[in-house]
Amino acid sequence: MRALRIGAAILLLVLTAGGLREFAQSRFNAYLSDRAALALATDARGATPWRWTFHDSEDVVAGRVFDTGSFTFTDGTLTVQSDGRAFEIGLPLPTKPDLRRFPQMQIAASVDAPGHIQIVAAQDVTQAASHTASFELNPNRNVEPIALDALPASAAMLRLRVELPNGARLRLQHVSLERAQNAEAVDLNAPPTITATIDDQTTDTELAAMGARSDLRLLPVLALKSGTNPNGQRSMLERVRIQIPAAILIPADEVESTFAQARARVAAPANEGLANDIGWIALTTWLLAVLASLRFPPRTVSRRAALEAALVSVALIVFIASDSFTGRLDTVQTCFMAAICAYAVRLGTPRDWRLIGSTRAWLLGAGVVASTLALGLYAHRWDEPMRAIGMGHLLRYFGWALIQQYLICAVVASRWLRASESRFVAIYLGALTFALMHTPNASLMLATFAGGLCWCALFLRERALLPIAVSHAASALVLIALLPQDWLYSAEVSARFFQ
Repeated sequence: MRALRIGAAILLLVLTAGGLREFAQSRFNAYLSDRAALALATDARGATPWRWTFHDSEDVVAGRVFDTGSFTFTDGTLTVQSDGRAFEIGLPLPTKPDLRRFPQMQIAASVDAPGHIQIVAAQDVTQAASHTASFELNPNRNVEPIALDALPASAAMLRLRVELPNGARLRLQHVSLERAQNAEAVDLNAPPTITATIDDQTTDTELAAMGARSDLRLLPVLALKSGTNPNGQRSMLERVRIQIPAAILIPADEVESTFAQARARVAAPANEGLANDIGWIALTTWLLAVLASLRFPPRTVSRRAALEAALVSVALIVFIASDSFTGRLDTVQTCFMAAICAYAVRLGTPRDWRLIGSTRAWLLGAGVVASTLALGLYAHRWDEPMRAIGMGHLLRYFGWALIQQYLICAVVASRWLRASESRFVAIYLGALTFALMHTPNASLMLATFAGGLCWCALFLRERALLPIAVSHAASALVLIALLPQDWLYSAEVSARFFQ
């Protein structure tokens, strides 16, 4: 009977690992399909995906204007007061724009004294920058569209360089890259035209050849076949962005549905505030569920523990798996995270765990790190340098590891143990929650599932938080330093995984 239970547990873990991979693949496909539908709809309407507005410091590179006396953001306008030197405004680039297909820039701006403007670009941040000719800026006159023929074919850096007399002001409303006059918009009502079908084995040379053959009047549409690992497809996405910057990448088995989604977007343009509204609805629903659980708690200890574990787990998973976290917390996300932490802290009293723990707890945690180090050394590409990790990164990661282990072990796994009275069930559900918190990074989800099994088991055995937090942070930093970049993508999750 014992052997049967062990076999069933192993089978469950194997099936879960496969399920996590499939879930990551589905999130990756959903992202590609959604972004492709948006790009197709934008092109069909004759609009541009490259448009910058200026509401706050997040809308310019480094949050500031370079080489200037002062600048402010007011009512969607960036106002820069010159100190007599040429100043530069960096435009944030999530990916490289294709300047062959978007060969002119439109600038909505005004000045109160004559001056000049240039566009500066570099195809790679390590290369010397190129610039256009200098164009006149005059009061009470619109800025004429600026041709970008003198710039490289794509840009990893794009800036406006402005010269004005000392004390003069530039007021910048928005900037956009526009298609050429002979560009042809995609016909969403015609059968989908696929430029090429690729997979994660397609080479950079083949991609470059596809880009060279493509018609500059059209945006190339590529169909991406599913691979054995979603992270391999993420690597292909990055290579397509470099070799064919304007390409629209669609999952090969979702071409028809993506074009249908694009037609729906054209017929009824998406509400830009809808995602924010959904976030507030999700937060309100969760808060109401929490308040209901506090006002009308289940009568049995086991049911109460299960409800508390479920409420924390669902909140953490929704926060990450919604693919909306970009690294910059908006108001909804800030409130959501604060509410989760406040609820988790409340659940943590009275405390049934220790901070430091026994020597055995530290030795067991070190064992996990040693196993991780062995894996990292085995998989490391010795012809590539290890990634350097600074002290600031190390301290931030340790703090984040401590928070995660408190949530997963001290709150979630402990309550599943109380609810199920099964150590295996508690360890499994804690590790599963931990893995789903790293959606859609498939390799990282599998790594955190394995690590979560170890750390939840260790916590439930030793009831010590600091040893597993240190073990978690050390293991993660070892893998980030040693594993190839295309395996873990710097341990990024949610929307940051695609950036």
